[in-house]
Amino acid sequence: MNRRRSIHPHRLFVAVAGLVMAIALGWAGAPPDAEAAAPKLTLVGAARYVVQPDQHRVHVTVELVATNHARETISTRYLYDRANLAVLPGSTAFRATNDGTKVGVSVTARSDASTLLAIRFAKRLAGGRSTNLRLVFDLPDPGGSRSRAVRVGPSLVAFPVWAYGTRDTPGSTVSVQFPAGYEVTVASGRLGKPTTAPDGTTMLSSPSLPDPFAMSGYVLADRPSGFVETQLDVPIDGATAQLTIRAWKDDPAWAKRIGALFARSLPALAATTGLPYPRSSTLVVEETVPRSIEGAAGVYDPTTGVIRLAYTAGPGVALRAAAHLWFDGSVFADRWLVEGLSRYAAEGAAEPLKIDLGSGPPPDPTSPGAFPLNAWAVDEQRGVDVSASDTYGAAASVGLIRLIASRTGAEGLRAVLSAARTRAAAGAIDWRGMLDLIESEAGVDATELWRTWVTRPEDAALLDQRARLRFQLETLVGDANGWRLPAGIETSLAAWRFDEAATAMASAREILAARDDLAVAAAVAGLRPSSNLRTAFETGDPEVAASEAAIERAIIDQILAAESSGADSSSSWLVRVGLFGQDPLAELAAARRAFEAGDLTAAQAQAIGAREAWAGAADLGGLRLRSMAALVLLMALLILLVSTRARRPRRRRRAGYRPEVG
Repeated sequence: MNRRRSIHPHRLFVAVAGLVMAIALGWAGAPPDAEAAAPKLTLVGAARYVVQPDQHRVHVTVELVATNHARETISTRYLYDRANLAVLPGSTAFRATNDGTKVGVSVTARSDASTLLAIRFAKRLAGGRSTNLRLVFDLPDPGGSRSRAVRVGPSLVAFPVWAYGTRDTPGSTVSVQFPAGYEVTVASGRLGKPTTAPDGTTMLSSPSLPDPFAMSGYVLADRPSGFVETQLDVPIDGATAQLTIRAWKDDPAWAKRIGALFARSLPALAATTGLPYPRSSTLVVEETVPRSIEGAAGVYDPTTGVIRLAYTAGPGVALRAAAHLWFDGSVFADRWLVEGLSRYAAEGAAEPLKIDLGSGPPPDPTSPGAFPLNAWAVDEQRGVDVSASDTYGAAASVGLIRLIASRTGAEGLRAVLSAARTRAAAGAIDWRGMLDLIESEAGVDATELWRTWVTRPEDAALLDQRARLRFQLETLVGDANGWRLPAGIETSLAAWRFDEAATAMASAREILAARDDLAVAAAVAGLRPSSNLRTAFETGDPEVAASEAAIERAIIDQILAAESSGADSSSSWLVRVGLFGQDPLAELAAARRAFEAGDLTAAQAQAIGAREAWAGAADLGGLRLRSMAALVLLMALLILLVSTRARRPRRRRRAGYRPEVG
């Protein structure tokens, strides 16, 4: 009899399509060694796996060559009547032949790691001899757990693959055959690329292995089959979410499990976020394999309204995928915001649902491998390991959102999310807009969190400029003294167009300085400025406001100049004569009223009229006096002339001829 060394259990973790799909198999791995007592008995096996989906099993045939390497002497012989071989756990229906003769095969031990067989020889194997064994068994789909290692059905096939033989013994091989129509993926193991035969079957084959323990593989295959659709209506705060659950025909348990999970998850997510259910059209939740969604366990496509969940997806994966309904990239633009907020929402919903998301503490942002979250974008361009960057990015994102929530409070964060949803109509919110919203909606300055977790070195200058301009803005608000600042300043700051904001603030300061100067000048003149300048300032046209201030100041000067002219000339009798029929004081009063009413055109005309009246009064008075003197003189001359002609004697008629009358 041969002796058996201890068998070590193994665990297989399946990596599918470049991302880790951990399936805790508990027993999968390389097969334990097929042992014999010294002198050594070795086994070399050619294993062939034939997938039989209609029978929900994989049929396995292993052609083994057993060799007794003992050197016999005249006095000593080494004979073996059986060989021990470990095969996949869960295997059944064992049958064996030895050189064509049916022989006994029995199970000597079972565990989660393997099933140990004893295969008897038809006759004892002497030293230096070899014999051929054929072992046949089935690897059935046991059903049950969604994460079971063996799945064999019309829609999906997934199972581990072992090579069989003695450790460190070269020559063992493996082949796997799938029926036509399956798309096959080698998740792990040295099985090469799939090849398709003329009849449509797909084959996988390993090379001759230097050690059968080098083969510890896992294969995954699926083929389209009709979906069974289940309609589901989920009430959420007076609204209704319409769902279609699309499961494979041969997996009704998945539809039942996922439907029940979404019926509980969607209302919980709405309560956590404080936001209404975002979809008005039907949401489709579709069963799939990780390979078809790039290795992920769950993906939401907002353009089609489809959540695709791997058949192995647990409640946590489904909950996180559902959270992306609220955070799908349409409201928040940056990857870390979308992932962090969706994960935070899922964590909030998981607690009342009693779902374990396995969330851990946030990573150290100064640790090796950490990076600014603004750099978490296209990993290939950053030249880093994708899985490592995604692991840090996801953990850091949700960790930062937790820190923000600890400062804003739950209600403050809901206010931020609600405001973001409203403002997103003008474009998705990025890291800059989020920082502004936290400050404006929750009253929290998160700048230092941004410096620690978010910003790249090239972003730091923007934060510095933002801080400087916001301080200047506070000063400017005080200087405005109740006047509303032009909207363009806030708009530029909100858009982080800091050069534009600085220019607008400088213009505003100049106009406010002109306002203050105008107020002093008006007070000296006994005037009250109109609202024209304030309106022009708050409207946000600096050129109009500056022009308004200049014109108003000029009119005040004109009113003062008119008053000065009146004061200088009021005592002159010539002025009084010149002003006969004019009232510059009334014009000046009208100019004041027009100025205070904001009618600058009238105020200017009346002030100029009053000043010109006073300025020309003396000359006009002199002209009027001279004209009056000339008129008096003329009248005197006329009177003299008339009187002189009246005193002149009449001429006597000459004597002489008288004309006869008859």
